[in-house]
Amino acid sequence: MQRRFSPEFKLECTQLVLDQNYSISEAAKAMNVSKSAIRSWVRRSGMNGMENRRKRPP
Repeated sequence: MQRRFSPEFKLECTQLVLDQNYSISEAAKAMNVSKSAIRSWVRRSGMNGMENRRKRPP
């Protein structure tokens, strides 16, 4: 069964990586979630640089 997380929880996890310089692994252990979940939330946040944003043709 897949767990559901609140937007606030996802933001907290994302901030560990982006603001507090945790690695994905460290944040996942600290928050008891998978590394892939944290990685996905960081990527979706759009706050980790333009390299993760897809360019769409006009």
